[in-house]
Amino acid sequence: MAAMAPFLAGTLALLGLLWLGGFGVVLGLAGAIAWGFWWYRRNDGFFPRDVNGGAFAVTIVLTVVVLVLVLVSG
Repeated sequence: MAAMAPFLAGTLALLGLLWLGGFGVVLGLAGAIAWGFWWYRRNDGFFPRDVNGGAFAVTIVLTVVVLVLVLVSG
């Protein structure tokens, strides 16, 4: 999880750049911040000792989908 959080933020920003230019980077980073708040609320901390399986699965799926979109768009 510790490596996936910055990777997801970077790929969201890159996807925004590829699709919408500079404004897309802002939207991508806003999406990454929104995901971070969701993760924090869902797991009672950003790096909890016990991770909720559903939240982890959503994060993995979101990361893979965004990565595929970046690879297809680039």
